[in-house]
Amino acid sequence: MKGGLEDPNAHLGLIVTFLEKPCLVLYCYVIGVFGLYTFWSCRQSLQNTLVLRNAALYKRNPDAPGEACVQCITDSQNRVIEFEGYKFSRLGRFVSLLVPMNTLVLVSLFALILVDYYYGCEWEWPTKLCFIGTFPVFGSFDTNSYAFLVIWCISVAWFFLLIDNSGGQMVKYFGLRTPFHKASVICVYVQERQETISSGYSRTLALRKYLLRLAAKILRRKELPGGFLSLSGTSSQTLPLRYDPVSKLQFVEFRCQRYVYDPLNDGFQQHDPSSSLHRGHDAFTELLNTGGLRSHGVSTEGSFMTVEEMYRTAGPNQIPFEVDSWTQALTEEFCTYFFLYQFSIYAVCVWFSYWHYTIIAVSIAIVSGFFNASVRLASQRSIKSMMEQKITARVLRDGLVREIDARELVPGDIVKVESGPVGEPTM
Repeated sequence: MKGGLEDPNAHLGLIVTFLEKPCLVLYCYVIGVFGLYTFWSCRQSLQNTLVLRNAALYKRNPDAPGEACVQCITDSQNRVIEFEGYKFSRLGRFVSLLVPMNTLVLVSLFALILVDYYYGCEWEWPTKLCFIGTFPVFGSFDTNSYAFLVIWCISVAWFFLLIDNSGGQMVKYFGLRTPFHKASVICVYVQERQETISSGYSRTLALRKYLLRLAAKILRRKELPGGFLSLSGTSSQTLPLRYDPVSKLQFVEFRCQRYVYDPLNDGFQQHDPSSSLHRGHDAFTELLNTGGLRSHGVSTEGSFMTVEEMYRTAGPNQIPFEVDSWTQALTEEFCTYFFLYQFSIYAVCVWFSYWHYTIIAVSIAIVSGFFNASVRLASQRSIKSMMEQKITARVLRDGLVREIDARELVPGDIVKVESGPVGEPTM
């Protein structure tokens, strides 16, 4: 190579050309990964096509057994929510292991390139600053630079796909569509409402919608996946399909709302156990005259549901909240497009011998990420501690005023509110 970087000992490198045995092993791995994923994609496409065809036949023949796997509803807040049923197979779980495996391979190859680039340097600060090594693996600067360019481009594309398909999207790649009554998880999509604040903002929204339609047309997609570049306005979440053996109900809980699977209509509906309370003041007067809800028993048509029935269908009077683990917090902190841009630039800088700047910049980014994650976890622990405080309420049930745990309140309970000093928990 011209410019003084040519190494007379280049032929002594482990990988002089890209046809050496280590490269051939890597090529075989890539071919095997592509072959396995292609086989899985064909298997998945065939299964999904059959399921969707059976669902279309069910729509034309309502007497057939329920086979619906996709449903769209409008909730009480006028948002469009889409449900899709999925299940996992052994092959799908095995193929999903390729995601962390490929990530580990890319990181290892990048580390190998850097070690080869700086190998043999005398690291003495600040008298001796080595900016280029002896290339014991690739043999020369040219071969090392070609390897870096290829691995850098593949890594950026790979991590971009991982970030873009996070948040419940992976189940679409490694799961199989299945009818709701056979599903193990439900993928829920919600189209967020977009408020128009000003004429300029409305023009921005119109331009964004046009660009999204154009991108979907170019990609030959009916619509873009949820969270596409954080612009599509659609968020998604993968939730387990739960089953209550007492009430014999299958349901998913999404954003503090329970959506119950109705086998007769073969779909989900936003569960409202207080439908008998929609008569306004008349319902309240009737409940007050009868001494509140009954604790046990079976309700009849036209009457109020009992507390036991309400609790089984509506669940406890609390918002489920769990503190994230450090792994989840750090993953959500660093798996963003901004950090992808940062670390891709840092990778170029460290390869171009700006390692002293890169060490400082990466340290600042990592420390700030850990700090943000620690603040987030501390806030979550504070919220969880407040939610775990035991609060009681005095309610009218079975003609008697009794004190119960506030988590046992159900729709239709008549709560007795008492005056007291500010700060004293009263219901």
